[in-house]
Amino acid sequence: MLLVRNVMTQDVKTVSPEMDAFDAAGVMRSHDVGSAPVVDGDGHLVGIVTDRDLVIRVLGDRTDPTKVRVGDVATRRSIFTISPDAQVSEARALMATERIRRLPVVKGEQLVGIVSRSDILRVRSEQLEHERPQPGWQGLSFDARRRRARGNAPSTPPA
Repeated sequence: MLLVRNVMTQDVKTVSPEMDAFDAAGVMRSHDVGSAPVVDGDGHLVGIVTDRDLVIRVLGDRTDPTKVRVGDVATRRSIFTISPDAQVSEARALMATERIRRLPVVKGEQLVGIVSRSDILRVRSEQLEHERPQPGWQGLSFDARRRRARGNAPSTPPA
């Protein structure tokens, strides 16, 4: 059972609702991230701003990014979060169902991390690398393994 706390990024780069869109974009660029949680002075999550929010809601409207506050363009409603004690499979299911790429991790009302689809993919990839193939599956092509798994192929590998 793998927990979100084991795969999340703990050193989350955040922005404040009062920060202007230009500075928020600078934070995201300097840390090479596509989103930043928006937190108030007490560290409570109040929204999330993405690179897409900045492009669509600021640049797309031809608004001066130094005159737009993050709190005005960030997603503030329907923010999905997860507990650090939740299973990674729960985070993966929520992200797939809601079609979101990043999921803030909160404990109580405090932001403690963020988990992304790439974090989950990396962990799953590592798990697959450590799994051993079943006996008799070595030497089979991917298509042959798939047919065999479906019961549509002979049980012995080709010579």
